[in-house]
Amino acid sequence: MSIKDELKKKSEEIRHWAVKRMFEDEGYKAERKGEDEGGFFTGRKELTKERYEGGPSPHPSRANPDDMDENSKYIARQGTDVWKMKYDEIVWVYDSVKQFGQGNPSQLKSLISSVSGVPFELMGQEDWADNVSKLKRSDDSGKYKGTEILLENAIHEAKNWDGDTAATFVATYGADGDKWESAVQGNYYMSEALVKAAEAQLALIIAAREDVLEICDATISALSKMESDNSGDATFGLAVLGAITTAGLTLASFGTAATIAGAAFAITGAAVSAAENGSDPGTGVSGGKYTIGGDSAVGILVSMNSAISKVTKGMFDQESDIANGLVNVHNAALGDRSRYVIGTDTPELSNPTDGWGNRVSGNLIALEEAAKESFPPAAKRLHSANNDLAAVSGESAAFHAETYGFETVVCDPWIALRHLIQDYVGSNANKVENTGKVMLQFAKNAGVVDDDASKKIDKTYKNFDSTGSGQEHEKLDKV
Repeated sequence: MSIKDELKKKSEEIRHWAVKRMFEDEGYKAERKGEDEGGFFTGRKELTKERYEGGPSPHPSRANPDDMDENSKYIARQGTDVWKMKYDEIVWVYDSVKQFGQGNPSQLKSLISSVSGVPFELMGQEDWADNVSKLKRSDDSGKYKGTEILLENAIHEAKNWDGDTAATFVATYGADGDKWESAVQGNYYMSEALVKAAEAQLALIIAAREDVLEICDATISALSKMESDNSGDATFGLAVLGAITTAGLTLASFGTAATIAGAAFAITGAAVSAAENGSDPGTGVSGGKYTIGGDSAVGILVSMNSAISKVTKGMFDQESDIANGLVNVHNAALGDRSRYVIGTDTPELSNPTDGWGNRVSGNLIALEEAAKESFPPAAKRLHSANNDLAAVSGESAAFHAETYGFETVVCDPWIALRHLIQDYVGSNANKVENTGKVMLQFAKNAGVVDDDASKKIDKTYKNFDSTGSGQEHEKLDKV
């Protein structure tokens, strides 16, 4: 049964219980469909719309025992016109719950899977992932295992060359030699913010649905246990109020792993899993207690509506927190672009007749490795990551709001950050490719790469392509 059908069914049960109790509050006897009172109501007159609307007192109070006693001679039964009239008067009960179920958890899961599949651990050495405590994603295919991508070492190797071209190259990239891996770390954690924001949105949807179903059950329980002179209060916790927490993502030092790890969203995959299994999806933050109850059927319905309003507000407040966290990540990365983009501009190389630099010292094996083993796969993986990000789609459907007919406030900053990462990764891909071509020429001139190998590597570079997002990147405003 879909969530919408389940909520419709529960709202109908609530309304019929409420109608029964409202008639009883006015002194009438009332019988829902399927109830068997064992002949208790035998001899009572059927309550009609005319009798109900005509008196002796349409809505007597308990302070008027004579009217209550007179009304007790009548019975209202589900399916009659007078029952339907009162049932229609509380159609708002269905309206308050049917708004839920509009979100798209399956599309969110697909979006999370798509972004999680983009390979962001692109340029570290083999043991890089082991040194970053918050690195959760890795290459499980085995395709790149055992491959050391020694870009930073390759940059230092270039410093051992002289000549005009080599000097230009080192001036452009050498100063950033210690930033190659940190730039990729920054891009990785930017992407992690995308994943965590989508996971937080998913947890909220699951928690909200669980809450509303719980509210409906509690309302049914309170109404069914209620007698003419008392109520059956039902107390429970609202999961959505503690569904997620987000850190203050100021990201003043986005380039260091420790800072970024500390600023990551607190929502975890375990929390989402717990929510899917029907348990508390919180992160240790208590949702508090809420009571459905009252001294009348109307009072119980009012407390039900108040609880649903609390869920709706809780969702919006936490979605705003997620959105503002993404805004912080986006604006920090945009405001300090040098942390996430390698180098400044493509080096303007001098006339190649200068010999592309003359070898003066260094390890020729390291140069060969840089030209043949380090730069080509690094460029390929960056270009692939860029294109994978470009292929991620369906954000509007994924971030469709649970309780209204358009996207949540998380959607726009999520897309903006995705575009920013895509462009940064694309820029880095082009820079790594250009650098690799220069290193290849160095290695060829040094005699450590022959013509055949050079042509093969050069052909590999020609097959690369990165697609930009086509977006203008401007500072985002908070929600």
